Amino acid sequence: MKNSLTYKSSTDCKKPFKYLDTASMESYGPEFLVEEKIYKRSLLIEAEVYGHVKSVDNGLSLITITNRRRLTVTQPRKFERSCFLLGGSTVFNAQVPNDLTIASQMQQLLILLSPNLIVHNLGLSGATSDNRLSFMQENLMLRPNDLVILYFGVNDVCFSGQIDQKNNFGDLIIYSINILVNILRKNFQMFSRLRLFQKLNLRRLTKKYLIEVAVPSIVQGYSICKAKNVNFLAVLQPSLFSVAKPDDEDWKYLKKLPKSLNRTLEYGNSLFIEELGCYDFFVDGRNLFAKSDKQVFCDWVHTTESGNLALANFFVDELTKRRWI
Repeated sequence: MKNSLTYKSSTDCKKPFKYLDTASMESYGPEFLVEEKIYKRSLLIEAEVYGHVKSVDNGLSLITITNRRRLTVTQPRKFERSCFLLGGSTVFNAQVPNDLTIASQMQQLLILLSPNLIVHNLGLSGATSDNRLSFMQENLMLRPNDLVILYFGVNDVCFSGQIDQKNNFGDLIIYSINILVNILRKNFQMFSRLRLFQKLNLRRLTKKYLIEVAVPSIVQGYSICKAKNVNFLAVLQPSLFSVAKPDDEDWKYLKKLPKSLNRTLEYGNSLFIEELGCYDFFVDGRNLFAKSDKQVFCDWVHTTESGNLALANFFVDELTKRRWI
């Protein structure tokens, strides 16, 4: 598959892993690096102005947002069906140019398989499943035989703390204890290892948010699609934690991250599997990179162009297997 741009691919072969986002972007050229910084700055501005990220349209050529959607290249001018790819920053894919996102590479794979199917990138940085499925319900004109793919997991788990920590007496007690624990840890060396209630609270908040908000939103999204004869797929996303080996550079990098991150992610994923595993629309995609011999992550969760191509193939294979295309 030829790229429409003139830069050299950064993942033609396995290279030493670098952990700054820009490391896997350098071969896209200085223009892309400038646009990536502009995009990141726009996220902060949007958050300040609107209170959240909104995906404001821009005039960028390599990270292009039009009608609040990241540009997907090679879209057919005439189409009969739509495939809406929902997710957070891992779907938006600011780490690669327009033509190398998951959506764009998926569109290119579908040119021969299903030429009348158009793919839309509805990734939004920081978005949870609840956010994207609410967006779907309020903004998309779903038609029979359309496709909806939700690529989810990390934001739902990592942003669980957004739920009100003081909405009942039990939460208020733990919240108050944590304030005391933090004061003791900051001011007295002997209390530096006191973390029990913080871990307990984090796990409680994670479970509360996933069970009360995320899972019901996903099930409701499926029900909405089913009622409209729209095919719905929810794929639990992988992370570097699921592919790193204890003896490689990736593992050394992961050990520098907060230990609670992997524990919380594992706990959240186990809840998703427990709650959604019985549904046919659910796919556990955490190990889809297990056999990859290329650099698929540019940090612990965002994917490179090779990772995006693997994901595009995975989605297309899943749609084919279900005879949706």
